[in-house]
Amino acid sequence: MHKIAIVTGGNRGLGKEMSISLAKKSVDVIITFNNNEEQANEVVKILKSEFGIQASTIQLDMSKMDSI
Repeated sequence: MHKIAIVTGGNRGLGKEMSISLAKKSVDVIITFNNNEEQANEVVKILKSEFGIQASTIQLDMSKMDSI
């Protein structure tokens, strides 16, 4: 079974580390970010090039229900 994970705040700190950990296990990753798209895209680039997984970003503000 193919796995896909959604990591909130995956562009920095613990979220970034979780994204990398999942990629090491061949899990595709969707990274959510609030306002730093450039940083999120850089993490996606690393995940794709270093681990060969599918990865993408979605802008999301967890404090606003209409953004979910």
